[in-house]
Amino acid sequence: MKKVNLTLKLSPTKLDKRFLDFFQKHLNLIFLIIITILAIYSRNSFRGYLSGDMLYSIQPWTAHLKNNGGFLGIPSLQSNYTVFYQYILAFISYLPANTIAKVKIVNWIFDVFAAVIVGLIIAKLTKRSKFSCLPILGYTISLFVPGMFINSALWGQCDIIHNFFILLSFYFLIDESYPKAFIFYGLALSVKLQATFLLPVLVILYFKTRKFSIFNFLFIPLVYLVCYIPALLLGKPFSQLFQAFGWQIADNPRMVLGLPNLYALLPDDYELFSVGAYILTAIVIGTIAYLVLSDKKIIMTPYKKFELGLIISIAVVFFLPKMHERYMFTSDLFAIIYLFMKPKRFYIPVIIWLINAMSHLPYLFGTLPWIDHRVVALILLFTLLFLIPPHRNTASPFGHFFVVNLFNYYQNLYQRDSPSAFRWLALCHCGGSARARALALPKRHQSTQQA
Repeated sequence: MKKVNLTLKLSPTKLDKRFLDFFQKHLNLIFLIIITILAIYSRNSFRGYLSGDMLYSIQPWTAHLKNNGGFLGIPSLQSNYTVFYQYILAFISYLPANTIAKVKIVNWIFDVFAAVIVGLIIAKLTKRSKFSCLPILGYTISLFVPGMFINSALWGQCDIIHNFFILLSFYFLIDESYPKAFIFYGLALSVKLQATFLLPVLVILYFKTRKFSIFNFLFIPLVYLVCYIPALLLGKPFSQLFQAFGWQIADNPRMVLGLPNLYALLPDDYELFSVGAYILTAIVIGTIAYLVLSDKKIIMTPYKKFELGLIISIAVVFFLPKMHERYMFTSDLFAIIYLFMKPKRFYIPVIIWLINAMSHLPYLFGTLPWIDHRVVALILLFTLLFLIPPHRNTASPFGHFFVVNLFNYYQNLYQRDSPSAFRWLALCHCGGSARARALALPKRHQSTQQA
């Protein structure tokens, strides 16, 4: 009996080929759209979460503005946030829907804007197309970095707004469009006082590059003043120009406010330690500036500007007292750019992201810290030391130099062939150099390698 072949073979049709060609041609754009939708959808699942800041500050401020005519309520609003953010709250007070949802949606919009700028910066630094793989990956990581996600989706805070303007400022620093860079930095300061954390970067660039006039710094107070003019016309007194900043500085006189920095190692006595803390911060920032300015081998390339921004953003929050959890937000964003420029040091951004994310949880959920803050403070300190640029007499970062000398000391205390996790750390942090291997490996392993 003759066998019947029942195998059904369907070849790609013209419609299939057109669809597949379209999909392949627009793959990056499709991925971009899907990631954006997922980012918004995932944030929306936390839309109803009510944080303490939302309950006791942002909601009452928005209610006051709504009950007093929106923008007309700004002169009578008592808030320790600048008028720039008050304009945003006044605008959304006219819109329907729940206040929590409206405030968070504004933050989500700026999340997307900031992620776009991160992608554009990576495209410039890597000299890739704007819609190529690396910029899109940078955009994706930006939307899902834990600290950024928690800040806007759960906390409902506005740190992304001033950081968006900081990113724009550094974007124009790459192109050496200095007036635009200072204008956007002025906008960042008009939103949040924490933008001053990166002011040392601009000062260092002024002395190091010699490519722009000192008069560019005048854009900063000028932009701040321009942002205050609408409030002034609405009836807000000129004497309250810096009132929000004054209230923020005077608020919460404590050494630690959630961020596990240096002062997690000390008793929480602001009156005793605060003056020394501010002096120490000035010394540290001054020392970093000296290392950069005194070393003629350090050229402020576009990437070096971001690396310096990452170092300064961490150093300031690590050594200043009264630092909230949210104040490492800028470091989170700059760490993304660092990741794409130095992918072999991927653990540096991961450490920064995890530290920032972990510090948020006790405030938001009342849980105990995953890791003791004193331990986290030491981890952050070693991360900062590893990032600090090399001195002209050393071929490696200051963190490398510090770790190597630490192990010289360790060597004098213990026998050279004793097993230790510290040896492994030396090998990792010192980049596998001959000196690192000499410190990290026992003699018997060294002889084997030489053979």
